[in-house]
Amino acid sequence: MIGYENDGAEIEYMKYDLSGAYAPLASAIAVSSDSMLIKGTGASQTFTVSASALQSDKPIKITAPAGFSVSPAELPYNAENAEVTVTNTSTKKGTYGKLVLRSGSARAYVHLWGEGTPLERKDISSNQNIAVEGSDGAEVAEADGFVPDMSKGYTVEFRAKTSDLKGGVYPYFLTNDGLGFKGYVSGEGMGKYNSTSELSISNPYMVSGSFYNDDEEYHTYRYAVTPDKRVFIYRDGLAIDTVRMADLGGQADWTDETGDYVENLVKNPGFEGEWDWSASRNIVTDIEGWNVNPFDQYNSTQTIANCEIDNVQDYDNHALEVRRYMWSDGWAAGEISQVVDVAPNETYSFSALAKGGLKDDGTILGSLRIREVQDSEKGKNISVTSDEFETYATDYTTSAECKQLRISCYLERDKWGASISALTVDNVKLMGKSRSYKQMVGYTNVGSDIEYFTYDLTGAYAPSVSEISDNTAIGDIESSDNGVKVYVDNGYVYVTGVSDDAVAVLYDLSGKMLERRELSNGNGLALPYKGVFIVKVNEYGKSNSYKVMY
Repeated sequence: MIGYENDGAEIEYMKYDLSGAYAPLASAIAVSSDSMLIKGTGASQTFTVSASALQSDKPIKITAPAGFSVSPAELPYNAENAEVTVTNTSTKKGTYGKLVLRSGSARAYVHLWGEGTPLERKDISSNQNIAVEGSDGAEVAEADGFVPDMSKGYTVEFRAKTSDLKGGVYPYFLTNDGLGFKGYVSGEGMGKYNSTSELSISNPYMVSGSFYNDDEEYHTYRYAVTPDKRVFIYRDGLAIDTVRMADLGGQADWTDETGDYVENLVKNPGFEGEWDWSASRNIVTDIEGWNVNPFDQYNSTQTIANCEIDNVQDYDNHALEVRRYMWSDGWAAGEISQVVDVAPNETYSFSALAKGGLKDDGTILGSLRIREVQDSEKGKNISVTSDEFETYATDYTTSAECKQLRISCYLERDKWGASISALTVDNVKLMGKSRSYKQMVGYTNVGSDIEYFTYDLTGAYAPSVSEISDNTAIGDIESSDNGVKVYVDNGYVYVTGVSDDAVAVLYDLSGKMLERRELSNGNGLALPYKGVFIVKVNEYGKSNSYKVMY
């Protein structure tokens, strides 16, 4: 006999075949190429897709990783030699990701590497100057002509002498999508703001990281804003840092107008955006849209982990994972936070999928937190109470003075040797009224001498002086003129033929400094991932740059 029992299920059909024992037709998604290298920002490449034996009600959905776009994003279940176009949208010099094609339980993948186009160089010092001699600030609003075309980007530059250690120049710029930047340059250094928090920037060309801006000399500072919303920061023609604007909370006084109701105000709520990994510290140091604190693997570590939740959010899904360092009490809570602009006296609905943060004796150490930036005593804590995923939710009504909320994934410290499960968070959501923004560029000045402050709306430009010399090569480098050898061995870069006083600085291809190390005792620099890197070797006041591939 043959048959079945049914307990509440919906059965479409049940059949049998007496002619033999057969495997089903193989469900498959075939791609013409499983890897692609796309050279140039805005450049594209194509591949083809053919499907077999897929469910007719399950089209092929195509998901591009951060830094790339794909068209079309969906194909029919019976696609045959269908053409798919992938575009490198990133200005980063190096971007990696995995394109995912899925239909029901069938999967296919294409590994993507992108190389961004270097910024065009341009001198903009002769552009219209908006600085007023002796003034404490100036601003150009949208109505006065500051209307950037973000398909091209824009550039801001000023030249100033900031000898006063207590003062400085505070440049800022903002577009109507709410993504902006505020920085500072003082006699002590330079940096950026995440809402009210001041974050310093290290000088990659000095062992101490100092800028020595109190030298009674004028220096030129440039901020090139690219279409993918990165700020390339330069000082005197040298690349200093690259910042994702999404990582920084805006200034509370940038808007007083309430906008429309928005389904989710959180940036990168599912942690599918970019993140930066430091192999030497074994931690994720930067997460798109979020602020990471602290940077100390002996306190806590944070990673963007593969996390399967269901057949849609399967192993290619990512979630935030925060862990305590077991063999130390630690000195601070591990906190991954984001500042969100909100309206006063409005009710917002918060939710997130979370698990973990529990000590083995049941002590609750993980939580989701809401704090008003203008008054941190006001807010809510939601304890995470299970090692299984649950949705945690609450409503919060802002006070009359509130303009910003800080949303945090928070893992408290405990004692040496404590066994604490990882706090894992995904699908963070804050629903409610948005804010409206007006485009502007300007600065405030406290005690500094400003020679000029200008901007250029025709594009994002590097200065006319390059930070990296052109005499570079890929792979192991033997320089015939100075006897220096730079080579890769077992995930580390080593430099020979230099003195013990030499210093090496490792950069990724976006120009971001990854590590600085003195070369005494044969020290190497840890390479955080496979790819191409720049090594700058400083010795006797001179520097040479090399490219290495791992």
